[in-house]
Amino acid sequence: MQTTQRPAFALSVFVAVATSVVTCVVTCGVVNSVAGRACAQATAIEVDQGEKQRALHHVLRVSIESESRFAQAAEDGEIAQDALCFLGNGADQASRIERASPHIGRRLLVSYLRSLSPDGKLVAFTKQADGKSELYSCLPDGSGETRLRIEDGRVTSLSWSQDRKRIVYLVDRDGRSRLRCIDVATKIARDCVDYEGQVREPRFANRGDALAFLGEAKGRERRGKLPPLRDIVVVDENGQRVLCAEKSIWGYEFSPDGNLLVLSTDGAIEFYDAASGRRVLALPNKDISKSAFAHATHRFVWRADSGAVAFGFGFLGGRMAGTVVPGDHDVYVLELETVAEQEDGAARLRATIHEIKLGEVCESSAELRPAIVRFERRRRE
Repeated sequence: MQTTQRPAFALSVFVAVATSVVTCVVTCGVVNSVAGRACAQATAIEVDQGEKQRALHHVLRVSIESESRFAQAAEDGEIAQDALCFLGNGADQASRIERASPHIGRRLLVSYLRSLSPDGKLVAFTKQADGKSELYSCLPDGSGETRLRIEDGRVTSLSWSQDRKRIVYLVDRDGRSRLRCIDVATKIARDCVDYEGQVREPRFANRGDALAFLGEAKGRERRGKLPPLRDIVVVDENGQRVLCAEKSIWGYEFSPDGNLLVLSTDGAIEFYDAASGRRVLALPNKDISKSAFAHATHRFVWRADSGAVAFGFGFLGGRMAGTVVPGDHDVYVLELETVAEQEDGAARLRATIHEIKLGEVCESSAELRPAIVRFERRRRE
C-alpha cells in the first residue's frame, strides 16, 4: 500500500506564528442578562484568583492529523506531534507554538470515531463489525479500555457531558437515526427523543439534563449540494423546543456554563443566548478571515470558563486532489467580553479574533490538517 511520508517533528524550539488580531464590537438587541454577565464573570475570575491563578494561562492544543492516517498509522506506526498554541493577552503580543507529544495515543488516532471528554481525561470511541457498533471508553493513551455497550447499527456521533458521566450518541439503522444516552458508570443506555425527521449531531446543552440536536424536519429537502435547513432542538424535562429555526447550520456547540450557543451558518459565526434563543452576536466569515469566502465550521471547542471558543474553517466547494485551499491550515480563537449594558438591557459584546497560521507546522501539505483538541491550563514561564 502506498503511503505518504510523515513529517519529522524533531525540533524542540519555539516556532514563531504569524498572527493577526482583530477586535469587533457589536451592539446587540435586548440580551438575557445572564448571558451577558457570564463573560464578565469569566474575566473577573481570571483576574481575581491571586498569584496561583495568574501563574496559569490557557493554551490551545491542536493535533496535526493526516488525511490518510488510517493507512499510515497501520503501516509505520508514526504519528505527527501536537501543536500547543500560546495566545498573548493583547494585540501587541504575538502567539507562538510549541511542539508536544500527542495527547491521543496512536491506536485511537486510527479509530473510526472518537470523542475526548471536556476535561481531557477519557476518550469514547467505537469499533465497527458485522453491522454492529461497540462503544468503549479509555484513557487518552489507549489504556484502561472498557466496553460500554454493543449497538445494533452504526454509531455516527459521540459527545460527552461536562461532568464526564454520560455520553450522547446516534445509532443509524435502516435509514433512521436514534438518539441515545448512556450512563458511563452503570452502562445503561436509553432512547432520548421521538422526532419526526432526521436527527444530527447531538450535544449536551449544559443546562441540567437538557440535550440538543440538529433536526431536519420531515419534508425538508436538500438545497442542491447543500443540506436541508435545520433546527436546533433542545430536549429537557419540559419536552422539546426549537431554539433556532430553519437555518443553514453546519456546526454548533453550547458553552460549558450553558449560557451561550455558537453556530456556523453559510456566511457567519453566530452567538445566541441559550435560554431565550435571541441572537447576541454575529460575525461574518469574511470579517474573521478574508480567505473564508466559501467556508463553514463543523466543530467548535470552548474554553472551560466559557470566555473563548476555537474553531477552524472547512472549504465547502470542490477541489483537485492534493490541492491546499486557503484556510486549510488556519485556526481561529474568539475571545468574548461584555463591554457594557445599556439601561434598556442592550449589551455590547466584543470579540477579539486570533488567527493562528499553522501552514509551517503542516508543511503546506494537503495531507496534513490541524484538528483542535482542547484548551489546557499551563503555568506561565
